[in-house]
Amino acid sequence: MRPPPARSAPAWGSRTQKAQRVAGIMGLTGGLLAALAAVLIAVRESGDSSLLSLVKGMGFGILSALPIFFAVLTLRAVLLMDEYIRASQMQATSIAFMVTMVVAGGLIALEAAFDFQTPTFVFYVVGMLSWMGAAATLSLRNRQA
Repeated sequence: MRPPPARSAPAWGSRTQKAQRVAGIMGLTGGLLAALAAVLIAVRESGDSSLLSLVKGMGFGILSALPIFFAVLTLRAVLLMDEYIRASQMQATSIAFMVTMVVAGGLIALEAAFDFQTPTFVFYVVGMLSWMGAAATLSLRNRQA
């Protein structure tokens, strides 16, 4: 009696390879779309015609759709993660959200008291940096355990 043939590797690779592929697609496609939008907006700024106004509108439309594009691909990457990495990333995300909301609340209170306005990108930077810090700290802590 012959043993059954060995199972071959999945056609698209492992879960990690799939998640890496999604991240690569997200970075490359998102970067190209952002560059295209910037070019379209810059072309519009060089003249005054209704066609150029349409081009500028397309550029702003692409920029407006980019967050949705990134959200969909991020969700897809999260769904491809294994349970351990997903739990770790969700914990880091919740910590980063809490830090960002505390900073936002503090800045809102300071804005009212001192009459200044915080640029919106500050919240993005705080969120990303706190997420990276939380993810790195959790990774090191779990590695030592």
